[in-house]
Amino acid sequence: MDVQLTIDLPDDVVSRLESVAGTQGVRVEELAAEVLTRIAVVGGDFDATLKQTIEEHRQILDRIAET
Repeated sequence: MDVQLTIDLPDDVVSRLESVAGTQGVRVEELAAEVLTRIAVVGGDFDATLKQTIEEHRQILDRIAET
């Protein structure tokens, strides 16, 4: 079962998501869902894992957006 989720993101994050989604030929929602499904909850430390994952992807998204 799919669950619908609304997330408020800063404009710069949305721009990066749009850029990467465009290069991959997918919708922003599909890319965001893919990234979120890769988050592994380790030892119940969800917040730290989420922040680390976002930061790791932010660096990748920034490099892709520069091209």
